[in-house]
Amino acid sequence: MSPSLDEVLDNFRKFCRVDLALSQRTVESHIKIARAVVRKMDKHPQYLDVEDVRNYLSWLREARSPKTYSNQLGTLKRFFRDFMDKPEIVNSFRFPAIGGKAKVIPDNGELQTFFKALPIYGQFQGIDLEPRYQAFFLLVASSGLRFCEASTLKKKNILKSKRMIISECHETYNTKKSWITFYNSECEKYLNWIDNLDEDEEIFPCTRSLREAFWKAEKLTRIHITPQVLREWFCCEMGRLGVQDRYVDAFCGRVPQSVLARHYTDYSPDRLKEIYDKADIRILS
Repeated sequence: MSPSLDEVLDNFRKFCRVDLALSQRTVESHIKIARAVVRKMDKHPQYLDVEDVRNYLSWLREARSPKTYSNQLGTLKRFFRDFMDKPEIVNSFRFPAIGGKAKVIPDNGELQTFFKALPIYGQFQGIDLEPRYQAFFLLVASSGLRFCEASTLKKKNILKSKRMIISECHETYNTKKSWITFYNSECEKYLNWIDNLDEDEEIFPCTRSLREAFWKAEKLTRIHITPQVLREWFCCEMGRLGVQDRYVDAFCGRVPQSVLARHYTDYSPDRLKEIYDKADIRILS
């Protein structure tokens, strides 16, 4: 008796999580896509063949964007080639070329308008208790951290005397190693409340709450800004301020650990702070 689709997908989930060491987020994305695709093809996975996949991809190419096509093909390759050990089903299919779009980076005026529209965390009877959303906005914009890194920061990751962030590598980015970065003096004014937290306590609200705060500000201002946009703004602004690309990469956690080890002097905390402070990146002024 063949295992049910749910049983197959449960085993696929374990394979992705344990054997491939993928992040939970990536695993659940693969499961969601695999379930939808198999149901669309209307056959049990063990009876699917290359023609079934070809017919599905033919429909997908016409009905969806190249990015969606690429994402689903990636899942199909994981499922059939790696998990089902049937590479012949997907080996002939190639990923489409996806044209790049020119990135529109907001200017400081738009950043400031968006910043003012962010809700106050814990507002009660007109009293602003903790400006956590504003603090998060300024921290990401002035540090270049990824959303997952910034949203899971704990008090112990912050060295306030140097405005330094010691970022722990997040499992979602197991190919990208983070090290240290900094936040500016504008952000410093919005982080005073963290003194009351325990060392192992996360300093920001849950990720859903943070995303909702950005969504509300975007709806109010009609300015599209996300944590990823702030990270891109940071890179562009640091370049405009004369910071060399290799140091921008270091602040953003894109320098391999082997390079850091071989060139420690160039990437020492004191050297990085010197470069960061000299740039004097500003968001609100």
